[in-house]
Amino acid sequence: MAEPDAPSSPPELSSEERALAYNRAVNLHRFTADLELLSALASPAYLVHLAHTGCLHDAAFLRYLARLEATWRQPQYARFLRYPNALFFLAALRRPEFRNAVGSEEWAREAALMVNKTWEGARAPRPAAAGENGAAPETSSIAGGDEEMLHVGS
Repeated sequence: MAEPDAPSSPPELSSEERALAYNRAVNLHRFTADLELLSALASPAYLVHLAHTGCLHDAAFLRYLARLEATWRQPQYARFLRYPNALFFLAALRRPEFRNAVGSEEWAREAALMVNKTWEGARAPRPAAAGENGAAPETSSIAGGDEEMLHVGS
C-alpha cells in the first residue's frame, strides 16, 4: 500500500525575500494602526478621552500626530479614510488652544452635532450659487475650515 503524499512545505525563502516579507507585514500593520487611530480621531468623544488621559499634552504623541497629518493628507493615503473630518481634527489637535478646549463632554456633544450637520450637508444636493432667497449657501465650519470649532464649549 502506498503512503499518502505528505503535504508540501513552502519553498525556502532567501534572507532578502524574508526581509521583504517582514517589511511588508510591518508596513501593513502600521498602515492599519494609523488608519484605525484616524478613524477614532473623527469622534469628538474619543478626543475628550484623549484629553482626559493626558495624551494631548504628550510631546511624543503630538509628534506622532504631526507624522500622521503629513502622511494622510497625501491623496494616495487620504483615499482610504472613511471619515474625512478626521483630517480636520488632526490639524486642529496641533494647536494648543484646540487641545485645551477639547476636555469637556459638552464640547463633545456640540462637536458631534457639527460633524453630523456636515455629513448631512454632504448628502444634500448642493445649491448652484445662492439659496432660494438669494443669500449665499451655508457652509459647515468643519468643511469650510474656519476656526469656530476651537471655541465650542470653552
